[in-house]
Amino acid sequence: MSHRCIVCDLSDARALTRFTFRSGEHCFLCGTHALMAERAGVSYISTNALKEALRERRAGNRRSAHQDELAESLARAFNGEKRERSDRRALA
Repeated sequence: MSHRCIVCDLSDARALTRFTFRSGEHCFLCGTHALMAERAGVSYISTNALKEALRERRAGNRRSAHQDELAESLARAFNGEKRERSDRRALA
């Protein structure tokens, strides 16, 4: 029988662990989702509740509209924008 993580469908047996619901039923989670479930400190009642709690959250835009000077500088650095010659970052 092939086991898979119920959240991400990972099937590598080396990365899977057994997870127990409040009802006593079992399922399998990959190490990442098992860690997330453990750190949440919640006793899940069903597969659907667990999937909802651990679903992919990177798709949404969680960043706030306001950014400080450092955040703006880092965003420019990684967006390919180049500094102007007069825009030096010397240490004082």
